[in-house]
Amino acid sequence: MITLLIRCEVVLRMHLTFEDLGALRIADQAQRGAEVLFSLNVLQTRSRDLRFHRWLRSGRRSAGGALLSELFAPSLLPGYLAPAVSPDWTETRSNALRFDPDSRRADIKQLTGFRAVTPFARALAGDDAEARKRFAWALSSYQRHAMDTWMPQIDALMRTERDDWARLAAGGADRLLSSLHPRVYWKPPVLHMDSAIDADYHLGGCGMLIQPTYFGAARPWLGSTDTPHPQPVLFVPLRKPLPLGAHEPVTPENLVRLLGRTRATILSVLTDEGPTTTGAMARRLDCSPSTVSNHTEVLRESGLITTVRDGQSVRHAATDLGIAVRRGRD
Repeated sequence: MITLLIRCEVVLRMHLTFEDLGALRIADQAQRGAEVLFSLNVLQTRSRDLRFHRWLRSGRRSAGGALLSELFAPSLLPGYLAPAVSPDWTETRSNALRFDPDSRRADIKQLTGFRAVTPFARALAGDDAEARKRFAWALSSYQRHAMDTWMPQIDALMRTERDDWARLAAGGADRLLSSLHPRVYWKPPVLHMDSAIDADYHLGGCGMLIQPTYFGAARPWLGSTDTPHPQPVLFVPLRKPLPLGAHEPVTPENLVRLLGRTRATILSVLTDEGPTTTGAMARRLDCSPSTVSNHTEVLRESGLITTVRDGQSVRHAATDLGIAVRRGRD
């Protein structure tokens, strides 16, 4: 979980010992809290980056995002926001309600040096109960409507980047650190990168977690983590970030007429992106799991999909017939 995020501006020199090099780790998946935080920065700065063109339409429609924008400035991100974010937006809401107020208070105090503090931000810093409820609603609503739909594509891009870095790491830490990002320069034993301050930072043998990020697209960011072990986190922008939504499944109108829009979309997702759980599909379609179950039951009875239980989840996959129907083949 993220406890501090620092906007990169000048140069930070990170000194790595042999112990640090041996303790380098590459993150297995996207850090959802960081992506939510970075995406809010993209939203507020009104980025014209074409990678975000389709995503911005959903982000700008989020009332939660508008309220959260009162809590930060482009050069100061509220690190206390990220640890509250869980994969399930309902858990995010619960986390945000009970999160330590000291972190919020400290960050909002810093905010006064960058912008006028709104009544909502001031009330949240004072741990006002109603402000906490509004904050919890805003964060969970923003995650649900502006982020969760896009996370499968972001996760897929992350896995590709991680696989590339893993291949580099197999050739040694020098090869990995030399190829992370154009704004990161490795001259053993020092890793140079853009930072908020001109300083030297010694890892002290604890190593570092290298975390790919989609929305932190401008340059590397330095943060820290408090679980499972304290370790600096280097958020590195993806080197080949495809535009979000560029490969969303297109549902043909004839398939919509045959199955109805929701069932046609479910079949398109299962065909184009592979097996998916009921919960993930519900988040994708912004509807309840029971609604998805009703539609998948009809698709299953028609022989277009199969359903199997996977632990606590139910996973659906397209059959050969479903794939043929989706792609219009005999």
